[in-house]
Amino acid sequence: MAEEAIISAPAHLHVGNIDLNGEIGRLFGTLGFTILWPRHILHIKKCRDVEIKGRNTDLFSELVHRLKERYDLPGICININTTIPCHVGMGCTTAAVLSIIDAYRIIYNINIDTTEALLSLGRSHISALGYYSYSLGGAILDGGYRIDKKGKSIPPLIARYNIPSKWRFLIILPYKPLDVILKIKSREDRILSSMKKADRKQAEENSHIVLMKILPSLAEKDLHSLMESLVKFNENLGKTYWKTYQGGTYCCKIVEDGIKLLKEIGLRGGIQSSWGPTFYTITRAEEEARRASLIIGKWLKEVGGGEIYITPPDNKGARIIFVK
Repeated sequence: MAEEAIISAPAHLHVGNIDLNGEIGRLFGTLGFTILWPRHILHIKKCRDVEIKGRNTDLFSELVHRLKERYDLPGICININTTIPCHVGMGCTTAAVLSIIDAYRIIYNINIDTTEALLSLGRSHISALGYYSYSLGGAILDGGYRIDKKGKSIPPLIARYNIPSKWRFLIILPYKPLDVILKIKSREDRILSSMKKADRKQAEENSHIVLMKILPSLAEKDLHSLMESLVKFNENLGKTYWKTYQGGTYCCKIVEDGIKLLKEIGLRGGIQSSWGPTFYTITRAEEEARRASLIIGKWLKEVGGGEIYITPPDNKGARIIFVK
């Protein structure tokens, strides 16, 4: 046991889902990337009660109290030094849950059943991208969930690759669409529980792109081929399926225009992460990302402001960076 510790948990970026048809017994199958920044960085200590300070305290307070009640846990103090933006497609909530579970393990030697805890909180039963990003890092592909066991297990990991450390993710988070995204997120459970069945041909095409282009491109570290296939995969899903729920190929015109701008300035296109409004591209090196960010930054100010991150990949996942 320790008196205090610092936990550092990564965000992730979503690409898309392989199978929204389900005729062969599984649904979803999620592809995405773990990134070094932004992160939850939490300074944790033993406490008589629960004390949460810093940014995004409402989320952490709710999660701690739910876990505390379920498992009869002792008190804990959490100082949130930095946090992953929530409800924008970066995996804020799952990373928070896993960080809290680790916090109790480190400072109280209490081993909470991670799978049971996540499922009880409604996390990681459909997509396990957040779970594997936290525990392993890198590029992640899960195998979706068995329809006959929905909500009873975490989708299996079927592929994981290290991402070249020189590559940089240029991530754009526009502010203006946030209200629209929050409305979608508020009814996400209803959407996911009543989704229409996708065409089997679409699932077959998506599987083909992932198996025969995206995964080989990751294995060969071929960024040109990777981005070409990621953009096609993400765009196809928007055009043929998610437009019913988000109104178009992407969540909003700002994201659509931003992805067009990435192509116009010589990059390889862009990918919307989950419901958005976060979208991103991958460059070969820091300098290329910095040059592009100057142009994107000017455009972002014109469309209502936002945030830009330039970050390396994270091939390790969560870290315990201090224990006392």
